[in-house]
Amino acid sequence: MDNQPNADVPEPGSPDPNFGDNGIVIPSKESGVTHAIVSDESGRLTHASRIGKEFLLARLLMDGDVDEGFVPTTSQFETGDQSIPMRLLLQKDGKIVLIGESKKDNVRRPGVRRFHPNGSPDLIFGNRIRTGPDNSFAPVVPHKFVDGCLQDDQKILIVANYYVNYSLGTPVSRLYRLQSNGEPDTGFGNGQGFIDIKFKQRDSFARMVHVQRDGKIIVTGLYFDAQKERCGAGARYSVEGNLDTTFGTDGFSDISLKLAESPKSTIASDFLFSDSLSCLQSDDKVIFATWTRGADGRDWGLLTRLNADGSNDQQFNAGSPALTSRKDADVRWRAAAVQADGKIVVVGYVRWETPGNELFMAKQRFSPEGQPEDFAWFNSPGDYWDVAIQSSKRIVVSGSSGGSSTGEPRVIGLLAE
Repeated sequence: MDNQPNADVPEPGSPDPNFGDNGIVIPSKESGVTHAIVSDESGRLTHASRIGKEFLLARLLMDGDVDEGFVPTTSQFETGDQSIPMRLLLQKDGKIVLIGESKKDNVRRPGVRRFHPNGSPDLIFGNRIRTGPDNSFAPVVPHKFVDGCLQDDQKILIVANYYVNYSLGTPVSRLYRLQSNGEPDTGFGNGQGFIDIKFKQRDSFARMVHVQRDGKIIVTGLYFDAQKERCGAGARYSVEGNLDTTFGTDGFSDISLKLAESPKSTIASDFLFSDSLSCLQSDDKVIFATWTRGADGRDWGLLTRLNADGSNDQQFNAGSPALTSRKDADVRWRAAAVQADGKIVVVGYVRWETPGNELFMAKQRFSPEGQPEDFAWFNSPGDYWDVAIQSSKRIVVSGSSGGSSTGEPRVIGLLAE
């Protein structure tokens, strides 16, 4: 395992002693995970945690103190469900949109709630639950089910993936659009308010959605090719939801996840644990991260970048993925953010080969050209789920001090320089 850095000279990535209690804020003493966090222009941090079957929405001031002007809310997407918050979005008017998973009767559904700038629920918007395909079900092994973003006109895009036709479990991915008031947008997807996503017409796991400056919609995720190999992918759609064939090749961008020296991994493992993430740079380039199987048979974190038109960005690590590995451990990324100087921060978890296969927090920063930088990597139990760039001096991550059922929710301030 890594050596601890010299405490007298904190390096980037170390806990910021001027944030919270020596860099840490604990939103609740109950078991849970802080899944989502977002920073506003003033550096205030709105965060959402899963606590039991409910979510907790709260806000911190710049330095991690509780914002007394914000009303914390503990609630659900629907009464009686298991509510897991996954994405926080800030509207132009200061209202907060929370997107997450509502699980009820073994069915996973996207849930959406909106809150006023002071944290009180927006009762006019109400509770919005989107139904999925017929015969959809929740798999035994969970993964990130839903994500979303805002268009410039404040319409809400939501991407979700399902398994249908139990017990074969065929994956189906769906992109919804809601009006700013939460109603389905019938101007999207030929009147349906949604479109189904199939990368290269294959069974697909659509994971994240972004909007480029011209309003076109980018969806990223994973699919399995004809040889049952796991591949990364991006696709672009018009504002109306039509495939944009000028993106990549015929509308799709392929991201190979197979390393030449890697052993072939089992299809079952890839199927159950397939996750990926992406974020959009200010110049519309697409950062894509997931994991691949390394030459040592372990999972290695993978980071790459596409140009705005879906082509491979040769300026990023000479056109090759940037890989992160640890001896005797699996590395998997969960979230990424871009600093104002173009540096890329990725966070997630490491699973060491130890009794119980504990999760440990993982983080790394890369230059705009895709080169790893010196960035503190502590072997602390827990995992990171989200990351926000609060200022030029601080990065804020959210997650848990342990597993999803045993750890406490965490918000951690890290030194950016």
